[in-house]
Order: sequence, then C-alpha cells, then structure tokens
Amino acid sequence: MSLYNEFHREIQGYWLNGHPEMVLEILKEGIDRFPQHLSELLFEGIMACIDVGQPESALDLMKLAESQEFWYPHEMFPDDEVYKPYLEKWTKQRANVGSTALEVGHEGGVNMLALHGWGEDMHLFRRYFNSDDFEKRGRIHYLQSSQQIGSVQYVWSDRKQSEQDIRHYLCEAVGEMKINALAGFSQGGYLALDLVVHEVVDIEKLVLLCPSRENYSLQSLMKLAKSGVEVLLISGSKDHEYEYHNVLYEQLQEAGVRVQYDVIEDMAHWFPEDIGKRLDAFL
Repeated sequence: MSLYNEFHREIQGYWLNGHPEMVLEILKEGIDRFPQHLSELLFEGIMACIDVGQPESALDLMKLAESQEFWYPHEMFPDDEVYKPYLEKWTKQRANVGSTALEVGHEGGVNMLALHGWGEDMHLFRRYFNSDDFEKRGRIHYLQSSQQIGSVQYVWSDRKQSEQDIRHYLCEAVGEMKINALAGFSQGGYLALDLVVHEVVDIEKLVLLCPSRENYSLQSLMKLAKSGVEVLLISGSKDHEYEYHNVLYEQLQEAGVRVQYDVIEDMAHWFPEDIGKRLDAFL
C-alpha cells in the first residue's frame, strides 16, 4: 500500500468515527507530503471545515482550490448562500469527458469489471476495493464514468450514457477478452445489477457492495437465476440502505438466484476492511 493510501485511510477513519476535527488537524501534513493529491485533500478539508462549523475556513480552501482550477459537486455542500458564488460557477463545469479505465492484475486469468460509486473516481475506488490475492490470478478493470461533476468526482446518473460507456469499453478496449465478473459499489452497484438484469453484459458472477436502491420485479430477477449468475451482496449493519439490502436479498432468493449475503457489523455505507479476502474467495 502506498504512503498516500495509508494517509487517506487515516482520514477516512476519522470521518467514519465522527471526528472531522482530526481531518483538519492532519490536513496540512497531507498537503505538504502529497501535493500531487492536492485536489482531493482540499476537498476533504472543505468538507471538514463545514462539518465543524467553520464556513470562513471552508471558503479560504475553496478559494485556494479555484486558484488551482479545482472544482467540486454542489450536492456535497449544504444549502447555504455563503457557498453559492463558487458552486454556481463549478456546476457549469460539469461535462461528459469520455470514460477511462485502470487495469490491474494478472493478464490471462479471470477478468472483473468494477464500477465506482457516486462522486468517486477510479483511483479512490481502487484504494478501497481491491484484492492482492485475486490480482495474482486475475485482472480488475476499474472503469471510470464519463460523467464528471467535480475535479475528482464522477457519477453514473445518466443511465443511457452509462450503458454507452460500458458497451464502448467492452467492445473497444476488452474486445475478444471475456469479462467473467461485474462489481459495483453504491450507485455503481445499482448500475451493475441493472446491466445484468437487462442483459447488457453476460457474466458469471456479480458483486454488489452497498448497492443503491432500485425496484425490480420478480420476473426480472428470475433472469439472473436462469442465466446462472452467482451474486455476492455485501451490506453494513449501519448502512442507510441496510433494510433495502435485506429486501433485495429476499427477492433474489425468491427468484431462485444463487446469492451470498454478507452483513458487516457496525459498517456504514463504505468498504469492508477485508474486502480483498471476500473478493478472492467469491471469485
């Protein structure tokens, strides 16, 4: 694990344990040590300032971000007039920039296509969704959406465009290579399930990590059972969509899908610490 990845995990630990003040305490150290990650670190600092009730400090960091041509999604900010001058300009910078991918692991083995969550990029996603053991025998294709809403934030909100990104990658980049598994976190999890249900992709295994809410008929889920797709559904007992995940698990069982449901105690809407072992075992 890189030094920056370790540092960012420390930041996320403070967020997950409700200590944004600690994010601010180590922020300067991070900026000094990892200037190449300035865009991401400034965003963490802005969010921490807002969380601890320091709007003036947040504005100072937003000014610094803009001076470096960084910009961030308005959805992540509170509805407060003080931030609007920046957010109105940043919203106009949203664009379709073309999808990109990061491929890691062993060529010639099992291939998994992995879709990040709302407001992430492929680098952050890989930081928390990876498996050293699996990468020794297979390859993970981290696909980044073309829908950019911030300097380091991408989404799958436009379903038609998302499908186009997937099809283009599978046809142009992957070509004759077989994608054996599909995985997604949060909004990427919803998209992964949707792509399989609507037969956009032909896979053997599906990993759904804290998928976003979507309603499916029993008939549509029965397509999964008929195709023989095996599903790993992962949720956290403190995930805001935990009850939906329970319902989805029951629906998949009723449809006859082979499904494994892992509930991580005390985990919120995030990644299990042992995600690597779980992926390797399932795949």
